[in-house]
Amino acid sequence: MGYYEQGTVRPNDPRTMLESLNASFPRYDTKQLRNMLGSFLFRGDDCFKRMSDLSGGEYARIQLLKLMLNGSNVLFLDEPTNHLDIPSCEALEGALSDYGGTMLIVTHDRYLANRIADRIIIMDEDGMREFEGDWDAYKEFLAESTAPKEKEVPSAKNDYQLAKERKSARVKAKSTLKKAEERVHTEEKALKALEEKAFDPQIASDFEAAKSIYEQLNAQRQLVESCYADWELAEAEHNALSGDEVE
Repeated sequence: MGYYEQGTVRPNDPRTMLESLNASFPRYDTKQLRNMLGSFLFRGDDCFKRMSDLSGGEYARIQLLKLMLNGSNVLFLDEPTNHLDIPSCEALEGALSDYGGTMLIVTHDRYLANRIADRIIIMDEDGMREFEGDWDAYKEFLAESTAPKEKEVPSAKNDYQLAKERKSARVKAKSTLKKAEERVHTEEKALKALEEKAFDPQIASDFEAAKSIYEQLNAQRQLVESCYADWELAEAEHNALSGDEVE
């Protein structure tokens, strides 16, 4: 069983990435290890970078590579795409797609969830429930289950007035969706900034500063979760009303 924990503090390791992998996995030769590093976007002389000099994203990638090489048949991954840029995320998704074991992934990355997951576990104020399918299938289910019910219209109300009300509702739903999406992006940027700050060696070496940062991180993650929930609801309402639109 393998476990990847986000926010792991980088050790002051003077070894290069290649040396670190060679020490942990002596069954592989240098060429094999360099090929594996290349699959995680460490190419050319990158493999000679010292572990202590890696950025937060680079360190996350090397830890994920080590986890894959351990040969565990069960992986627990806590926000594995945090700190990763888009090419790194795509490389990780490719590696996880080829993984033959079982994975339990905690993530806010909807693209990762849609590509990798075949089962979604939702945890909110109502408790925990399970959904069979990927993220797109869950979104479709959510849209259907939260779609506003058609209200009865008095026979005296003309079609023109009804059309005006529907158009107004669509405009409002579109505006709400846009604001919810912008809020998610804003709060995610704030979360990533805090995560990068947590990797600062000066912060990591100061107990009080590190404690404060991790408290801020926990609060920010909860805020991001709440923003995603608002976004999903806004998207479901917008999709339902858009489907009602008459050209």
